[in-house]
Amino acid sequence: MRNSDEEENGLLSKEEEMYQVWRRPCGWTACLHVRRCVSSLVNVGKVRVVEVGPRDGLQNESKFVPTERKVKLVEDLVDAGIGNVEVTSFVSPQWVPQLSDSAEVFSSVKKRPGVNYTALVPNARGFATAKEVGARQIAVFAAASETFSKKNLNLSVSESLEKYRSICADALENGMKIRGYVSTVVRCP
Repeated sequence: MRNSDEEENGLLSKEEEMYQVWRRPCGWTACLHVRRCVSSLVNVGKVRVVEVGPRDGLQNESKFVPTERKVKLVEDLVDAGIGNVEVTSFVSPQWVPQLSDSAEVFSSVKKRPGVNYTALVPNARGFATAKEVGARQIAVFAAASETFSKKNLNLSVSESLEKYRSICADALENGMKIRGYVSTVVRCP
C-alpha cells in the first residue's frame, strides 16, 4: 500500500482506490466515482435478493434462446431456492427481439406458492400484457440518467415517473405488487 501522502494526492491505482473505498467503516459505498457513503448495512434486518438473469441476462444474448429453455431456467432457479425471480420484460420485439416470447414464457412457468414471479413493465403496453398473462407482481424502473431514460424509454426521467404513476395506480387497483428500482445510479453506460 502507499502512504497517506500518496492517498491524499490521488496517486492510488484503481485496485488500491477500490480497497480504500470499500474498507471504510460504514460498510457500503455507491461507487468509486461518488466516493461517499450512502448507506450502512449495520442495522439491516432483512435483505431481499431478486434474480434478474432470466430477463436482464437473456435480453442481451446475441442469439435467441428458445422459449422452453427460458422457462426451464426460471424453474431451475426456483428449484435452487430463489424466491424472487424477474422472469421477463414485456417490451417491443422490435427493440428487444430476444424477449419476443415474453408472454409465452411468463405464462408457461409453473408458479409455486411463496415465490414472487415478476415481469418488468417499461410502459402501458407492457403493463397490459402483464395483466393479460396474470402477473401478480410487476417491476418498474426509472433512470438516474436523462440519457439512459431517453434511450431506453424514449422519455425524460420526469416523463417516465409520470407514466409510472398511472401504471402503479392501475396495478394497485388490480391487486398487484410493485417493485421499483433506479437504473444507472452509479454511471450511465
